[in-house]
Amino acid sequence: MKTRLRFLNLILILACGVTVWQVRANHLEMAARERKTFEPRAKSNPAGEVKIVPIPPAEPPSAYVEVATRMMFAQDRNPNVVEEKKPEPEPKKMPPLPVLYGVINFGDGPIAMLSQDDSGKQGSYKVGDTIGEFKLVKISKEKITFSWDGQEIEKTADQLKAQAKSAPKKTTKETVAKAPAPVAAPPAPTKPGPGKETGGRERACQPGEKAPDGTVVDGWVKRTTYSPMGAVCFWEPVAK
Repeated sequence: MKTRLRFLNLILILACGVTVWQVRANHLEMAARERKTFEPRAKSNPAGEVKIVPIPPAEPPSAYVEVATRMMFAQDRNPNVVEEKKPEPEPKKMPPLPVLYGVINFGDGPIAMLSQDDSGKQGSYKVGDTIGEFKLVKISKEKITFSWDGQEIEKTADQLKAQAKSAPKKTTKETVAKAPAPVAAPPAPTKPGPGKETGGRERACQPGEKAPDGTVVDGWVKRTTYSPMGAVCFWEPVAK
């Protein structure tokens, strides 16, 4: 009996020891959790300074005047109007001077025998007369003065006469008008009759033939058939 009691006491002591150990382990675990939860956290490194860039001031509307006035798609908004300069007209070219054939004077003043060019018709001209684009201002045996386009042009008689020799003469081909080309005579009418063989009993019509349908020539009669493609004529032997 005593042995059993001792054994039971030993078991109780062991159970109490295990219980105490388990309670202590739970207590230590809870204390660690509390420390971890309530202890202050470690201080983090301070963040670097953030520089705030100031917002630039808004541009006034006057700063966009150049953009509005120089819009490439609206040239009419450009205040600087570019005037296109018209090309200056080319100076008027003076035509060849008249050709002088001589100067005569019958007491009424000198008269110049002139023509517009070497091949032109000669005529007599006094001071004040006009020949071509030139007006006679002065006439003498040695010199003749013309007026052209507000300018006075003075030439010696020898210079005006020399123009007749230096002026290029027109060839016969340029002076003589070409005769009109002869008109070709119309082709003679085709004599009615059968044309080439077509490989059967019929024969083809001749080009340009205008004989009416039913015409009989040398035992052949003309026939014409009509289809959506047009009229087709042929010749066939006359039925006996």
